[in-house]
Amino acid sequence: SQQDQQAQAEEKKQQMEQLQEQRRVMLRQILEPAAAERLASIGLVKPEKKQLVENFILQQAQRESFARKIDENVLKQILEKVGEAEEEKKGKIQFQRKRHDDSDDDYGIEDL
Repeated sequence: SQQDQQAQAEEKKQQMEQLQEQRRVMLRQILEPAAAERLASIGLVKPEKKQLVENFILQQAQRESFARKIDENVLKQILEKVGEAEEEKKGKIQFQRKRHDDSDDDYGIEDL
């Protein structure tokens, strides 16, 4: 029924909010304030890059506990690694141009 669907949607929304809050808490514990601020600034310009960096940091935290909080220098290194990985992925994209003649795009003298 519609009420069940609404209840399920609301429950999913609450679960997503709880996960987001857990991420924020974990990142606060891992990042020094200056590094967290830098990451937040990056998120304003490139939200997808911020997400990639956060995922990387959280994955590393799950695999091994950091001996100390991540400072700005370590964050810069992580940003470089993520940036290099993005460039490698982008480098594999090939663009293919259309090869057929499209007369609508051709403006010859005879068209004047």
